[in-house]
Amino acid sequence: MRQRTAGLPSPVVTTCSKNRTGCSADNCAALREQWAAMETALSLGLIRAAGVSNYCKSCLEALREAHVKPAVNQVQLHVGMGPDPQGFVSTSRSQGMTLQAWSPLGHGGHGSGEILHGKLTTSIGRAHNKSAAQIALKWILSKSIAVVTKSSNPEHLRENLALFDFALSDAEMSALDAASFSSEDTPSFMCDDTPPY
Repeated sequence: MRQRTAGLPSPVVTTCSKNRTGCSADNCAALREQWAAMETALSLGLIRAAGVSNYCKSCLEALREAHVKPAVNQVQLHVGMGPDPQGFVSTSRSQGMTLQAWSPLGHGGHGSGEILHGKLTTSIGRAHNKSAAQIALKWILSKSIAVVTKSSNPEHLRENLALFDFALSDAEMSALDAASFSSEDTPSFMCDDTPPY
């Protein structure tokens, strides 16, 4: 495998942060080096697919010369952030990349009161005999976005799987899209994309 170029900083120690856009030249170089190692692992058959996490448009742009594009970009995405926060959904679609939602119930995996107990999700849940959490997860799946859940609670695990016997109406999807109670949450903890999205 390729060795990281000496002196390049880790992308985790990044100048990209909230209210910052893009990646610095050094961090973009580190991202390219890391991705080159993933391409090597793919070519050697050590892995079948490779993806990224929390990459904004600028981070993805750093990989534009890559031989293999990321298969997936995992970002924070949940009800209350809007239908396409910072253009991450449309960017993934335009690049043929799967978008995967982490923190689908909000607040970085700790759960949002508005999602779990708020009027919007609970009222839609009552209409379908489903929990508010199931409504939040179904909203993501209805957008053809992959979702990651976790729980050690057997009831929650059963609920997480019971998402395929109902459909949200267009009006319900529009209401969930319009929710803005988590507009301060952003898809990436590394960097923000700038308008136009």
